[in-house]
Amino acid sequence: MSHHHEDDGCGQSCVHDRGAEIKVLRLTFLTKLSILIVQILGFFLSGSAALLGDSGHLAVDMLASAVGWRKMRGSQQASTRDEQVDIESGGSKIVGGLIFLSGIGVLTYALSTFGPRHEVKGWWMLGFAMAGLIVNAWNIWSLTPHSHVHLVGDVREHEFWDFMSSVAVTVAGAFIAVTRLVWLDTAVATIIGGTMIWRGVAIVWRSHHTLR
Repeated sequence: MSHHHEDDGCGQSCVHDRGAEIKVLRLTFLTKLSILIVQILGFFLSGSAALLGDSGHLAVDMLASAVGWRKMRGSQQASTRDEQVDIESGGSKIVGGLIFLSGIGVLTYALSTFGPRHEVKGWWMLGFAMAGLIVNAWNIWSLTPHSHVHLVGDVREHEFWDFMSSVAVTVAGAFIAVTRLVWLDTAVATIIGGTMIWRGVAIVWRSHHTLR
């Protein structure tokens, strides 16, 4: 009798690799949690709507890291390809829906800050945004060797958007610190919220149409 221990063609090496991938996802989750706490503190110190939007973006993508880890664990236990697809598709739809809803919240708050009474401490904003930028860059670097795995590649995509969000907030913080053009904070927060809404819809659509 023949059992399908070698179905994937790589035996114990795949088990070892999958363990390393799960470890990386856990580490990504923990680093994102730490910088999320720092950025929330940064929001209260700086008053930056863009920094709050970046924090919301980070929080949802931190959840994506957790869902990616759970999807990987679940796909290991799936007995058929259909079960594996159901696990991956369901997790992606949850993440996409949460990104969409969070984007609406970020956009709503950003629009509420339009006006001359909105005050931002640019140097505080810049410092906390740079911290997020460094952590996101490190996470992308750590995930890259494992990005050939579908689920890790998904998390790396979330990290890329987090990185771009941090770049935008960092640039805005620098300009606000030097020029006091506070409207840049509102503009960047609005862009972050709009991008999150677009990403949420795209993730749900893609999980429904391409994983099947």
